[in-house]
Amino acid sequence: MTEHDAALNTAIDPDGRLISSARISRLAPNEIFVFGSNAEGRHGGGAARFAMDRFGAVWGQGHGPQGQSYAVDTMSGTDAMAADIAKFLDYAARHPKLVFLVTELGCGIAGYRPADVAPLLAAAPANVALPASFLDVLPAERPAAQPEAAQQAAPRPERWRARPGDTRLGALQLDRAVGAIVASAVGDALGAPYEFGPSHPDEWTPAFGAGSFGHEPGEWTDDTSMAVPILEVIADGRSLRDSDSLAYIARSWQDWSLTALDVGVQTRAVLSALPPDEEAVTEESMREQALAVYEQTGRSAGNGSLMRTGPIALAYLRRGGEKRLVEAAVRVAQLTHWEDDNVDAVVLWSLAIRHAVLTGELDPRVGLPWIPEERRARWAAFIDDATQPGRHPRDFQEKNGWVVMAFQAALAAVVGATSIRDALFRAVRGGADTDTVAAIAGSLAGAVWGGSQVPLSWQRKLHGWPGYDVNDLTRLAVLAARRGEVDDVGWPEADSIPTGGFLHTSPVQHPDDAGLWLGSQSALGELPSAVRAVVSLSRVGRREIPEGVESVRVWLIDQPGLNADPVFTLADAADAVAELRSEGKQVFLHCAEARSRTAAVAALYAMRHRGVPADQAWTDVESVLPHFNPASFHREAVARIMAGA
Repeated sequence: MTEHDAALNTAIDPDGRLISSARISRLAPNEIFVFGSNAEGRHGGGAARFAMDRFGAVWGQGHGPQGQSYAVDTMSGTDAMAADIAKFLDYAARHPKLVFLVTELGCGIAGYRPADVAPLLAAAPANVALPASFLDVLPAERPAAQPEAAQQAAPRPERWRARPGDTRLGALQLDRAVGAIVASAVGDALGAPYEFGPSHPDEWTPAFGAGSFGHEPGEWTDDTSMAVPILEVIADGRSLRDSDSLAYIARSWQDWSLTALDVGVQTRAVLSALPPDEEAVTEESMREQALAVYEQTGRSAGNGSLMRTGPIALAYLRRGGEKRLVEAAVRVAQLTHWEDDNVDAVVLWSLAIRHAVLTGELDPRVGLPWIPEERRARWAAFIDDATQPGRHPRDFQEKNGWVVMAFQAALAAVVGATSIRDALFRAVRGGADTDTVAAIAGSLAGAVWGGSQVPLSWQRKLHGWPGYDVNDLTRLAVLAARRGEVDDVGWPEADSIPTGGFLHTSPVQHPDDAGLWLGSQSALGELPSAVRAVVSLSRVGRREIPEGVESVRVWLIDQPGLNADPVFTLADAADAVAELRSEGKQVFLHCAEARSRTAAVAALYAMRHRGVPADQAWTDVESVLPHFNPASFHREAVARIMAGA
């Protein structure tokens, strides 16, 4: 075998990923041609016929390895194709010395688009070469394929992993980026009523209420208010390492502080010393005041810098962004808090959030190499202490206004938790500076579990300065993670999402609840006048929901493998409908086409909240939705929910 033969049909894209050739006429001995077929194995045309004629595909065999080829059933529906692709990926991982050349599976006679099929291959091991059209719609998450590895055709069988810093985020990564912002704000508002209070036992459950400084139930406090200008800068595509951007943040804080119900002692000391002329407020002038306050008091290690750090990581998700993140984190922290403890805590927390967004993994030690060597062992000991088995935020209550104790309390809350809800409950139960600890914990917990795992009942209540709600935070978080870029239909900035190619279903009443209306997204312009709330299971534009109508937006993607936990999300959506109905509101429930997601949530609502038997619930919903066709993974999730009811 010559070196040319070994790399006969692959190339390497700028992100180090293997690309399969669009024109394959012969194979190297270790190359496998992967093609789309049908369950019966009738290889009558296209790539399937080519595989039979040249590479040993067997007539009548519609699945799996055959000769120097591999068949995937693309003609039996999306779920069957997804299952077959999953089997193929497992097979490829178990044969690391082979290189699998994937053709545009399903994009011929089957009628799919690359955007439909590529996500099903997002977990491919590094010895799978994908067509360029598939790679264009996938985040660059694979380990870089070295040229020599491609030439030898023996790349390691690693699963694709998120690489630091790519802005082409996958759906799960984008969900986690939103989680870093939304869960932090929720934690802030949830902890507000209990600030300066005692710790509580695990049996005690916190609830939204009036804050200690007069905040309304569900209103965030200074923790989130100070994070908002940082988030706005990133969402606008500006750099946190730019003095003008930092001046905007400083001026926004100054403006906010004039009417804020609560401003931290250290922060107020700095802001109150700034010149009243807004134009005179710069990064340099604010840093000078922060340093002056530190020199006057001998301390500036409160937790006020750490509480607002959630957005910073979203600006540096690109590969190799750690160094720039560290610089930005230091500069933002030192606008108000000068001590090394603040700087180190913000750097560590931001890098942990970044790592969690990209990988879904909790690793509080990932940032230690970026801490000055002389302080690294000290912080490693702090982390070890907070992550010991059985540790709880209560263990760090006494001084959790100090940034180190707040760091440890928040870390203990997340490490010992099983969900965002659990992490925030643990943080608030710790007592003392509850809103800040819960806000800090929420930023990391949200980055681990995703914004879709923040209960909608909490999201509905969330609001705060400068007049934002959870939908505004989500929009800004998406833009921040994408460095200000929108998608091909303008989401999340567009006023509305184009629906010209969608199936249409006018509003129809749910057979088991006349106060619940079902329909497609294109029916939003036909809402019955009695509807006071819209529950959206698909992306909607900023002004697509009529003014005065509550907009509850559910992060639910109609493809298997792209949702953090579809069981939680479906149950949460059905429960949100029930909550709205219990408030006397008529509700319109929709997805893009009132076909799959709407059907699943409507049926689950009937089962879970109206007492309708499962078979009857599905039949009832099918009777009113003309395009009824719930995905099998939705049906399975509904069955699991009801089995555990």
